[in-house]
Order: sequence, then structure tokens, then C-alpha cells
Amino acid sequence: MTMLRTFTFLAVVLAGAQTCVIAADQASAGPDLSGVWLLDRTVPALRSVDGAALPFTAEGRAAYQAVVADRKAGKTQDLTRKYCLPDGVPRLLTARAPFEIVQTPGQVTFLHEARHIYRALPVDGPPIDPNLLIESYMGNANARWDGAVLVIDSVGFNTETWLDDSGLQHSEELQTTERWQKLAGGRQLQVDVSITDPRYFMKPWTTRFTFSKRSDLGIVEYVCGEPHRSFAGKGAK
Repeated sequence: MTMLRTFTFLAVVLAGAQTCVIAADQASAGPDLSGVWLLDRTVPALRSVDGAALPFTAEGRAAYQAVVADRKAGKTQDLTRKYCLPDGVPRLLTARAPFEIVQTPGQVTFLHEARHIYRALPVDGPPIDPNLLIESYMGNANARWDGAVLVIDSVGFNTETWLDDSGLQHSEELQTTERWQKLAGGRQLQVDVSITDPRYFMKPWTTRFTFSKRSDLGIVEYVCGEPHRSFAGKGAK
């Protein structure tokens, strides 16, 4: 074998090896969820995917009924909306405004138009240390790939948020697991959110959201206290 042929052979082998490494990295990174997405329909109150009634504990039911009654009587307000605070999970996903997903090596970033909330989530990062938790509106989250499904685990929520627009309550023991996956050839995202809160619910339960990809939309300015564009009643494109 001549020197030229030897170099050519080695170049082909190295190129092939590099291609295999890139392909392996892409496979371990999961599918590309990037793009702008919009909720398919409004979600005024969360429902369990199995159609069963929410498994309230006595404390959880009492807390929810008290908020519903106080809102009817004008005794309490939705402070998240009044003061433009972060929605928390899963209420963030009920917003009828678009959000964008940006994937980069080792991180998935969610940019929500509503109240300009963002989540920059490490993928396959170190486990969350319970001794270092800082209670927050959006919780402390980490992400990982389970095959083609992006899984986001969150803990360490404060109790300033509701789970939905109806006033569904949670305690400081709330834990959520989101499972994001593509449907319809990548034109839709299905998100199942499992909710665990032993103080307010007797067992974990799961709710579901679907979003459509909107190449015709981008994230625009959102100013609290001013009118915002509405997508109510508008179908996916």
C-alpha cells in the first residue's frame, strides 16, 4: 500500500469513527424538540388522564374548596396573576401563549412568552441535593432522556402558586415529573405531568397537555398589566 493510499484509508476510517460518535451523541441526546409551540385548547382546571376524580386527601380537598369559596365571595385573589409571578408547574403549561424550546448540548431551555418565564434545564446533570434546595416558584429541576421522551423532575416548590387557574392547591411536598414526547410526525408535543403531594393527594396522578408546532409564530414582548394577544379559539397551523 502506498503512502497516499495509507493516508486516504486512515482518513476514511477516522471520518467514519467521527460520524459514529456524532450519531451516538445525537441518539443519547434524544429527538429535537426545538421550535415554537402553542397549547391546543384552554385548560381551566386540571383533569386526570384516566378520567377519575382527583385523589384528594381531607386536607387537600378542604384547601381547594376554601379557595373556590373565597374566590366566589371575593375574599381572595389570584396573586400569581395580580402580581405577575411565575406560574409554577404544571400551571405554566396551561398558558394560552406560545413558548419556544431551544436544545443545546447538555441543556434544554424553555422560553415562555407568558410573563417571560424561562427554564434552563441541565440534561443528565448531577442529582438534586435535597440539602441544597431553595424553595422557588418553578421548583428545582433536572432533565434526562428516556429513549425518545424528555423527562423533567422537579422538587422544592414554594406554596405561593396554584396548580391550575381554578385554584387547585399544593403543599411544599409537591413533586412533578413531566414526560415530553413528539406526536404526529413532530407536529405535536404531548406532555404528561405526574403530580405527587402526599399531604394533598392520596396517591400520584397524571394530567396531560398537547401542543402544536407553530412555525408562523415567535415569542413577543409581554408586559404585565397591559393587554396581550389572544389565541383563544384559534386552531393550530
